[in-house]
Amino acid sequence: METYEIRVLNDDMTTHSVLEQQFINDASAIRTARMFAEPRPFEVWRGLLCISDILRFKAQPDFSNRAAVQRIARS
Repeated sequence: METYEIRVLNDDMTTHSVLEQQFINDASAIRTARMFAEPRPFEVWRGLLCISDILRFKAQPDFSNRAAVQRIARS
């Protein structure tokens, strides 16, 4: 499990609150962030890498997950 930081943002994109938690993968961290932040925008960070796109709320590919890599390769 890895440690992730979820940043819930205000409408002006300043930080409203920060939650640090461990998750199994990027997708579960982003799914939790969506539920926690709703309806506010958010960012999800794994270390120094932002794994979420705050404008579209779509996750970047999780290359640590073999199934995700195979899905990306097929598309």
